[in-house]
Amino acid sequence: MLGRRISPFLLLLAMVIAAVLCLHADVGRSPIFAAAHVKHCTGLTVVASTDTCCDVVRKDGITMKQLFHLNPHLDCDKIRFGMTLCTRG
Repeated sequence: MLGRRISPFLLLLAMVIAAVLCLHADVGRSPIFAAAHVKHCTGLTVVASTDTCCDVVRKDGITMKQLFHLNPHLDCDKIRFGMTLCTRG
């Protein structure tokens, strides 16, 4: 009987630990401020929860080439909510 009560607790504990590890591991992957290396950035965009690189260029009226020039370390596969991108420079 004790084993049945502990199992859901252990499952919940494992899920919490996994979530914390995922959040912690994601912090160092790609900079939240992708425009950090642009010296003269005059326009910034904060990525919305569902934005892709295509959404950013469409909303800001720039080309993909300009987006990558202004954000040299940008990886569109790793774009995420809250990331700040330079869109004018």
